[in-house]
Amino acid sequence: DYEVMVSVPVWEIGIPNDCPMIRMFATDDVGFAVDAKVYYPEQGELSLKLKARSSIVAKNYPKRLMFLK
Repeated sequence: DYEVMVSVPVWEIGIPNDCPMIRMFATDDVGFAVDAKVYYPEQGELSLKLKARSSIVAKNYPKRLMFLK
């Protein structure tokens, strides 16, 4: 079991290239987390390091809410 680097072109999931994403839920083989984490696409790609047997649920984070960071 090992970590993997996942890279997703944001346009493929309907997100603008410069729009941050916020993690709403994460899970792995130990449990789950509901704390928020903001991810920033770089050059149109969202790159994430994921543990073995893990996943996240994220959504776009509107720029008008960026002051809430």
